[in-house]
Amino acid sequence: MFNQVKMKVADAIELYKGLEAVKQHKGARFAVIVAKNVKELEQVLSKYEETAKPSDEFLKISGEAHRLAEAEDEEGIKKLEEEHADLIEERKTQLAQLEATMQNEINVDLHSIKETQLPEDVTPEQIVPILPILV
Repeated sequence: MFNQVKMKVADAIELYKGLEAVKQHKGARFAVIVAKNVKELEQVLSKYEETAKPSDEFLKISGEAHRLAEAEDEEGIKKLEEEHADLIEERKTQLAQLEATMQNEINVDLHSIKETQLPEDVTPEQIVPILPILV
C-alpha cells in the first residue's frame, strides 16, 4: 500500500539515506518495500542532485585550492581566490539556491513499512530516518 506523502526535499533526502542504510537487512517484504521507495525517491530527487553539482571549472579550481591548502600556501590560495572570484561567487549563489530548494515541498508516492515487517536486527539509529513511512 502506498501513500502520497508531502515532505520537504531535505526530509526526502534524509529518508533516502535512511532507506539506503537499512537495505542490507533480510526479509523479503521489507526488501521489496525498501527497494520501491529507494527507486521512487531516486526519481524524485534526481533533478535536485543535478542542481547541486559544481561546474567543471569550479571543481578544477577547488582541486587546486586543496593542493595549495595542503602545502600551506596561504599566498597561493589568496591569489587563486582573487583570480577566480567570479567563479567562487557563482558557486556561492548556486549553494544558496540549493539551500532554498531544500525547503521546497514535494509529493512522493511512498510505500509504508509496518512495524511487524521490520527485521529483527534493525537498530534504533536505522529506524529514526525511516520513521515518516513507518506505521
